Amino acid sequence: MAREFDIVVFGASGFTGQYVALYLAKRALELKKPLKWAIAGRSRKKLEDTREWVMRQEPSYKGDDIPIIVADAFDAPSLEAMCSSTAILLTCAGPFLYFGEPVVKACIAAHTHYLDITGEVQFVLETMVKYNAAAQANDCVVVSCVGYDSLPTELSALFAAAQFPSDGCMTSAEVFMGMDSKGGHATTYECVVLMADPAHAVATSRLRRQLPSPSPSAFAGPRLAKSWFGYDARLGKPYFRFTGADPLLLELSQATATTTPAVQTVVYFAIDFVFVLPLVFFGLILATLGRFEWGRQLMIKYPAVFTAGSMTHQGPTPSQLKAASFTTHCFAQGYQDKTKLQDSPDWHVHVRLDGPEPGYVATPILMVESALCVWRGEVKARGVVSPGVAFRGTTIIDSLNTQGIAFTAVKSGAVA
Repeated sequence: MAREFDIVVFGASGFTGQYVALYLAKRALELKKPLKWAIAGRSRKKLEDTREWVMRQEPSYKGDDIPIIVADAFDAPSLEAMCSSTAILLTCAGPFLYFGEPVVKACIAAHTHYLDITGEVQFVLETMVKYNAAAQANDCVVVSCVGYDSLPTELSALFAAAQFPSDGCMTSAEVFMGMDSKGGHATTYECVVLMADPAHAVATSRLRRQLPSPSPSAFAGPRLAKSWFGYDARLGKPYFRFTGADPLLLELSQATATTTPAVQTVVYFAIDFVFVLPLVFFGLILATLGRFEWGRQLMIKYPAVFTAGSMTHQGPTPSQLKAASFTTHCFAQGYQDKTKLQDSPDWHVHVRLDGPEPGYVATPILMVESALCVWRGEVKARGVVSPGVAFRGTTIIDSLNTQGIAFTAVKSGAVA
């Protein structure tokens, strides 16, 4: 059934949403095939402000060239109307623990593909457990975490796997996230604080047990060493184990892959030495206050106080966005011949991704290019799936390479 729109951006009046709308506006002008798109959210006035802001930067658009849809996550009829009007919904309306589930339900009911930019583990797991069967039955794909959380991590592993010989296989992947960014928006920070709720850890553990995990017997080669913190000589940086959505989704992607043997994975966050003590200090505050509702609300109310001014309700300035960047490294090991799995891997790979400011420049690129893959019919998966499952075998890496997110094979070869 034909829809009025190909893509709708929900939450377009928010800080991240406006940048997603701007990037989509630019990309739509470059496409050979016409793309019908619109922006959506709770407040018409704020959406009109977003439209004016986009048109000032993209003068090719005039007035109604960017249609507006008023919809509220807690108003079912408006959600139903919005989701029924589009083939693909991109939602930037977080925190997703608060606003996400009604939107997922409405999309599935409308047979509409759904993509979001959450990094909230509990929401991701709940969506997979509760809605996978319904999404499959309604022939739609639901993909969370297609922003900086967690697409670079997933794609770095896919790109690394592609560097092995055709008869070979990847058996382990260490991913190191890293960024040079001096500021962020309070909503991003709020999502982090909310995940410090002890009930969140209990819920995520319960939900994770309901999803597949690879059997240890499915692994080949030596067990991948994992640590909670340390120093990596290859990068010349200290690191700590990342416990957000990235390792979860990477693990789920590998657990549901049809390739054998299974791939062992771990995700770290690499930082400069100067940030070690501030991050430890913030972690202690979060671990202490985050245990209590009043503590979480206090941290949410005063983001600038608890982050030394790096997280604010105003968000980063244009100059801060321009100066920031991210880099993701993936170090992979495996075998040249998957029929001859030896005690020690005989093929090593190192790939890296380099991109612009992660939260509000790279995330719109990642999200929109993901949506365009779905729009072009490249994504065959149905149900609630991880990004690694959704975008395996698509042209998304090629698309991102042309849009400022560079994939480089630093090293690929036999072990000396």
